[in-house]
Amino acid sequence: MENQGLRGRLSRHASRLATSIPVVLWIMAGALPVTANEPDIPPSGRSLFDIVVTEIPPEGGDARARLSVPFPFERLRALIKQAGGLSDRDIAETLIPLGRSLQRQAAAPDYFASPRRVFGVIAAPRHADPSTTLVLKDRLFIGYQPRTNSLEVISFNEAAGRFEFQIVEDYAPGKPPRVLQARRALCLGCHGNGGPIFAESPWSETPANPAIAARLTGAFGAGQPDAEAPSARILQQNRRAAAALHHATGAANRLTHAARYWRAVCADPASRNRCRTKLLAGVLAVKGAEINANDHSRQELETILSTAQARAWPGGFALASPFVGDIDPLAPHDAKARDLADPLNERPPAAVLDVAQDKGVDRILDLLGEAFTERRIAWLKDTIRDPGRQEATLSRGLGHPPPGWCCAPHDKLPPPAAASPPPPLRVPGLSEDPGPAHPSLQAFHRACGACHSGTGTAPPNFLFGPSARQIQAITHCAPRILKRLNQWGARGGALPTTMPPMPPPQHLAGIGQSPDDWLASADYRRIARFAAALGEGSDTRAKGSKMKIPVCAPTAE
Repeated sequence: MENQGLRGRLSRHASRLATSIPVVLWIMAGALPVTANEPDIPPSGRSLFDIVVTEIPPEGGDARARLSVPFPFERLRALIKQAGGLSDRDIAETLIPLGRSLQRQAAAPDYFASPRRVFGVIAAPRHADPSTTLVLKDRLFIGYQPRTNSLEVISFNEAAGRFEFQIVEDYAPGKPPRVLQARRALCLGCHGNGGPIFAESPWSETPANPAIAARLTGAFGAGQPDAEAPSARILQQNRRAAAALHHATGAANRLTHAARYWRAVCADPASRNRCRTKLLAGVLAVKGAEINANDHSRQELETILSTAQARAWPGGFALASPFVGDIDPLAPHDAKARDLADPLNERPPAAVLDVAQDKGVDRILDLLGEAFTERRIAWLKDTIRDPGRQEATLSRGLGHPPPGWCCAPHDKLPPPAAASPPPPLRVPGLSEDPGPAHPSLQAFHRACGACHSGTGTAPPNFLFGPSARQIQAITHCAPRILKRLNQWGARGGALPTTMPPMPPPQHLAGIGQSPDDWLASADYRRIARFAAALGEGSDTRAKGSKMKIPVCAPTAE
């Protein structure tokens, strides 16, 4: 019965979502660059996760489509397998009991009984019928922590050319789960490329570490139904699952880099269509299509890429790494090593693409090809069979409806909901205070409010609540705030050698500020003076003190 229900749901998807008005490929719609100012709500399109869990009512009824996330997780897993035409080996899962996500303390003190379950799709559909399958490979990742009754989802939105960060709340028996858009600025502090991140080999936080696997054996899933805690299956994957998730993370981030490049390279509206047509032809050529190329065409392509690089990336297009340093949580505590592996730290580029390099143009075209699934490439190749009409056909193909049901008509899906409104321009609670808003608190909110004004304690919520509470929390956190601020002055333009500075590098880059801009800003000086004044009564100083800096952990209320 369960499989029949899944097939029925997918059949309704196929018939209702596949037939839609023509949709423009996201490279024409204009994929957004990765910045801290990106809206939480998608500017266009929807995430693949939304499409998978959308339940379309039968024709003729009054019911509206809704997002219906099956519980327990094994049912959601089965639905994803059906939607993506997948087998068990096409999905990688691992467990992280002692990790670095915002949910890292959720299972305390029973970390090994309720580890964070990390899930990713690592293969394309096993059958090629585009009317019944989605391409989820390297495009759908889920983190599940049962103790919080929540899922954290990163899945691709093809129409917008970006990964969506989403939260599923109330993921528990007897509750209707709610799918919400996460606070994107908060996510991008660690996920600087706008995609998933993962640890480097040997993945010591996962069961790839024999000591972690031994602690999980017998503890994970104790007292839970087998369907909710398939510990044997996941633990048996060990290193293979971690390696597969590592590879999928790399592929997903190449997709985000490709989206950024597509967005920027053809910036002139007057020549955009011809520019993208030439690029698409180049991509198809490196993918093995028989393009009617000539020296003039190649020269025009090199001119397009050289002009874009000179304008946007004079030193070459840097592919920032999505991989954070490996940490063995059971090894003796090494504070410096942990600070270096903090996901908030700036990571060196994995590669730099330069048009002037040997095979530089082909490497860039390879990157741009990441924007297209194998199914899409095959479809595009099919549009250019007539060599005499290739350019006209490609130009039309850019706006042709793609095959399959990757891009559902928006009127069939319920509108997306944000997890919380963006931080207000005024400091929360200041309207309750007599007198004008405190300028130093306003500076804190401009620089730090995107991450630190929420109701939770990870990251520390020292900007939550009335101003009196904020001042009390900043006083408590002042030594660590000053230490993080001082990291910018100490780094001298190099990568950090200890705990990450604040605001994190990815946040500054996202709002268009360089480290020098930040250090010279009035907000930096005001925040530093204010924190120093509030911290004067503390036993610990950030200025040259060898004493241990206390943890910044203000309460939720």
